[in-house]
Amino acid sequence: MAISGRLLADVRHFPSGCSGLLEVDRIEAHRAKGRTELQLADCSAPLLQGWGVRAVGALRRPRPGLHPLLPGSAERLARQASWSQLRVDSIEVLERPWTPLPDLRRHVAQRLQLADGLVAVERFGRHWLLARHRGRAALVSTHGDGQACRMAQRLAAVHGHPRLDWVMLLDPVAPDVLPCWKPLAGHVQAAQQGRPPLAAGQMLRSDGLSVHRVQQRAGTLVLQAGRQRWQLIPRPQALWSLQEQQRSGFQRPFKGTWLGFKPSAVQRRWLLKH
Repeated sequence: MAISGRLLADVRHFPSGCSGLLEVDRIEAHRAKGRTELQLADCSAPLLQGWGVRAVGALRRPRPGLHPLLPGSAERLARQASWSQLRVDSIEVLERPWTPLPDLRRHVAQRLQLADGLVAVERFGRHWLLARHRGRAALVSTHGDGQACRMAQRLAAVHGHPRLDWVMLLDPVAPDVLPCWKPLAGHVQAAQQGRPPLAAGQMLRSDGLSVHRVQQRAGTLVLQAGRQRWQLIPRPQALWSLQEQQRSGFQRPFKGTWLGFKPSAVQRRWLLKH
């Protein structure tokens, strides 16, 4: 089936492909109105908001969620007034009009994306940390299960990173879940058989992004994104060790601290003071 129309937003990239919402004006040779989501496996060419395109593929209904609390594609698209998906076999750009507002938005987003910094997310008792440097990124996750992997994929995609430099998992990862993590990054480092993912003094690094385990502080990690140095405390035990060292007068030269757990009220007060 051939469908023509105008893209309502830039196509979004995911590890498995990309997708974008289309305002339809023709189906085959007939005029039509409505919206459908384009799903593409080949995302090498840009497809931007406002462009007119003609896509050929198989039209289908999106899948509903398995539970009211777990919405699926059908519920997500219904909120955007779309009730179909087109699995694209081929796509042709018909028109590239001048789009000053989307162009400005992309320029601002690119400037922000190139900035160094960290994005921290906590959900379902799991914690993720996305470190960004000059348009590239790496990720630390407290968990290595499938749910943690799917959230990591969404986090990377939302911030415009189809592939990460590296991923560090603070928990062991099951063999059947590893295929979920591997397409996300060039390297996946995970805890194994009760041992942490990094030994004391060991470093995981790419250009401008690195994390290493501090020899003097049990369980504490230091992450660097460009010129920014952050202290990572994955477990409460590491915080206890740090508290003892702080009493001896040690001062941390860090921009901030990330916790891989939910701190108690007493721990929060201590962190605010130090």
